[in-house]
Amino acid sequence: MRGRTRDSVSRQKQPVPPRRKRSRLSKAARRKQLLEHAVRICSDVGLARITHADVAKAENVAVATVFSYFPNRQALVDAILDEVRVYFVKLLKNVPRDQPARNILFAMLWNAMQTAEHESQYLRVWIEWGATMRADTWPQYLQAQKQAARILQKVLVDGQEHGDIDPRLDAAVAARILADGSRWVASMIFSDIHDDAVKMLVWNWVDSGLQLGLTNDFVKAIAKSSNRKSRRTS
Repeated sequence: MRGRTRDSVSRQKQPVPPRRKRSRLSKAARRKQLLEHAVRICSDVGLARITHADVAKAENVAVATVFSYFPNRQALVDAILDEVRVYFVKLLKNVPRDQPARNILFAMLWNAMQTAEHESQYLRVWIEWGATMRADTWPQYLQAQKQAARILQKVLVDGQEHGDIDPRLDAAVAARILADGSRWVASMIFSDIHDDAVKMLVWNWVDSGLQLGLTNDFVKAIAKSSNRKSRRTS
């Protein structure tokens, strides 16, 4: 022990604390984490270019790990789109219902647009989803829009029952107008237009949907187009 001090010897004899084991995520939590990265990446590179390797790099895992949750590229894209759909459905359903139907509709659209401030990736993917009309993504988009329209229609029907929506309104048609056109309105949040002007646009869009839902000729035209599309897909 020549050349060593008593302190150095005592330090060597101190037990080494055990290493902490890394906490392992459950399969559901891991899949959720992968999807969050996938949505963010997809908002940058687009639906046509997202790959398993992109997600693996962002999550710092092996590419094989991503494939274990999403067996092929279509499965990955479908999962991303479903994640976006669920995100906005929750947002629509979380709007308080203790206000007039017109205000509820505005809050639903405006809250969706305000996600651009903190979680813009969901809004950006949704806007691209509806704009591209790709064969591998368009059917899912139509189904998502129908689900959104049903939520809006319920608000309108409740408004009719409470007396703040015209009982002559065709709630289904008005809801479809509001849902189908909301993507174009939402895209304005990424423009250089001031928020006050965008808010006015949203209010005008809500009122336009309510007005067109009262127009007999327009309602009949919508019904005819729906029947024609049903025949084409039957």
